[in-house]
Amino acid sequence: MLVIIFFSCIFAANKSTFSHQTTPKSFARQKTIMNQEQCLGIDIGGTSTKIGLVTRQGELRAFDTFPSRARESFDWFIADLTRHVQKLLEGQTIRGIGIGAPDASPLDGTMRHAANFNWGACVPLVEAVEKALGYPTALTNDANAAALGEWYFGVAKGMTDFVVITLGTGVGSGFVADGHLLQGKRGMAGEFGHVVVVPGGRQCSCGQRGCLEMYASARGIRLTALECVAEAGNVGPLAGYTLETMSVRKIEAAARRGDEAARRTFKISGRILGRKLADLVAIFDTEAIILSGGVSRAGDLLLKPVAENMEAFTFPAFRGKTRLLTSQMKNANAAVLGAAALAFNVFDQK
Repeated sequence: MLVIIFFSCIFAANKSTFSHQTTPKSFARQKTIMNQEQCLGIDIGGTSTKIGLVTRQGELRAFDTFPSRARESFDWFIADLTRHVQKLLEGQTIRGIGIGAPDASPLDGTMRHAANFNWGACVPLVEAVEKALGYPTALTNDANAAALGEWYFGVAKGMTDFVVITLGTGVGSGFVADGHLLQGKRGMAGEFGHVVVVPGGRQCSCGQRGCLEMYASARGIRLTALECVAEAGNVGPLAGYTLETMSVRKIEAAARRGDEAARRTFKISGRILGRKLADLVAIFDTEAIILSGGVSRAGDLLLKPVAENMEAFTFPAFRGKTRLLTSQMKNANAAVLGAAALAFNVFDQK
């Protein structure tokens, strides 16, 4: 049975409500009438921003990526984004723009206290993009966008209960329960990267210490690798690297060549992440947890310890019942496709 999940947003006075409907018949009718329409999906990450021209069927017709330069000002970013979008859309028409961004609030179109950006406490992202590009714009959290992408076009298609965990510059999450995307009272549900896993641990850019993000993100894994290399006597293929020159890909390559410090890095990171995923299973009784983002491409080196610890620390009644999956999205990540899906569904209601 094909189930089409439908979302609607009504924007007024810079406020919006995000409601859920299941309307397969109306969706099919719209596909017939507006089959060739396109939306722009934007995924704003702490390291890079990705933009994609996406059809209603999830076909990626054009794609670009560029550094977010998160230490620059918000105005600088909007100007740079505008240049890239205008080039991508040259000669094209779109229905609207969907954006997935960290710490985004769909209720008022802002980004608030974005941990990896030098943009201050609150920036009017939707207002700025609409002013710069002239298209109606919808906003959601970047991990929620990834969840939408998996739901419409990826491994979660047909599911009603799942969690997407994004592992990249930071750690994010999107939750779908009983066929609803969870937004929360303030529209900011899903800050899984900022649950504390090591009290008094590493300083996080959010202001807390010991956040999951500081152990399971790309930065967190690099920090763990430096500690493991130091404990091993600063010898081996990873010796001599700094936090800036170390990368998850280098750690992965060393681990696959048998370097013990590199392999231990993934075991530690996988143990911490897996135990917290066990908590999610107990809370949400979810069908699947989907790992997305660059860090998840480390494959079995990370997934094996994650799966082992998730299973070992899951409440016994739920053991063996939640699948651990990785995103199979190609060409663009789930967040770009999900942001475009958001735009279609918001503006189809206008």
